[in-house]
Amino acid sequence: KAFHTAIATGCGSKQLLQARSYLFDQAERYRHLWLTQTVFSDEALALKRQEHSALVEVILARDAVRASEMMRQHLMTPVPIIGELLKEQGLNER
Repeated sequence: KAFHTAIATGCGSKQLLQARSYLFDQAERYRHLWLTQTVFSDEALALKRQEHSALVEVILARDAVRASEMMRQHLMTPVPIIGELLKEQGLNER
């Protein structure tokens, strides 16, 4: 959470940061589902460290287009895993 917050802080928009904080907190329960499936995997942790490192490099290079694309991909990684977990638990019924 601290890593993502540090990156977002660079935007300098108080309103955007407040909205982000609210949405981040709302997504916590779903992120927790994902973490229970991946946090204990050395491979998954190594991949996230690599993604974070690459993202920092692109941000420091001030490549906003690439950073935005990489962040979007990074943040969406858990979505399929969460969807599958919800399906397995019968929690995605509409």
